[in-house]
Amino acid sequence: MGVGATMAARVDALARSERRSSEEIRPISAQLRQESPITLVLDQEYARAHGGTLLTATSPLAMAAAAVPAHRQARFASLRITADPEKVPPGTYVVVLAVARTTHHTTMSSRGDEIWGAAVTDTGRLAGEGPADALLAALAEGRLDDAPLPPIDRLGKLAERAMTLLRKRHHEEQQRRDAEFEALREARLLTIHTQHERKLAAIQRRIDSARSRGRGLRSIELFVRQARIADEKYAELRKQIESAKQPEIRLEPVAACVVHIRG
Repeated sequence: MGVGATMAARVDALARSERRSSEEIRPISAQLRQESPITLVLDQEYARAHGGTLLTATSPLAMAAAAVPAHRQARFASLRITADPEKVPPGTYVVVLAVARTTHHTTMSSRGDEIWGAAVTDTGRLAGEGPADALLAALAEGRLDDAPLPPIDRLGKLAERAMTLLRKRHHEEQQRRDAEFEALREARLLTIHTQHERKLAAIQRRIDSARSRGRGLRSIELFVRQARIADEKYAELRKQIESAKQPEIRLEPVAACVVHIRG
């Protein structure tokens, strides 16, 4: 099986595991099997204005690349890639990649795994996500070249500094999703409460109408039973929403790379 077919099989697996839709991955899989060129765009505004496939952390190509079996993953590498100098200044970077896996306890929130990256320069300056994005783009397009490991002082500390940036992002993203989850929970509780109140009001109107028309006790008891069932269903649904747990993000480091970026 060629490289393109192997990558296509990993992309297809995303659909089978329902992490991506079949409609989304079908054209990508076909291009890979035909070993056709795939052009990816890193800049969102450029993609919006000029078209093209925007590469993100949740792109099928990036996710499939990260799904390489553990025994075939390069935990450390020294690489050379080419990138747009207007987006990523040429230079040498220490890049750390990690998979952010979302553990779902409920269907109230739905997100798939993502690849996160952070980088520092070879002198320790923060470099943002640009070098990591360029590395993922080169990985997805098969444009990675091995390079000799340059002499870098305190390489381990630089990698740890980049990892600290990922941990900070992890903490901030978990807090943001927690707040989003709680807001969604409160909105759902308000919605079902409003719906329940309207239902009870409608049943009460039927009871009042039955009494004004002199309907028998049996008819009124039927409406009372409907109200009781509605109360029970509301209480059960409210309990389910209140006990739902926020999905947890787990950060799993997968690689540290020294990347020399050329313009």
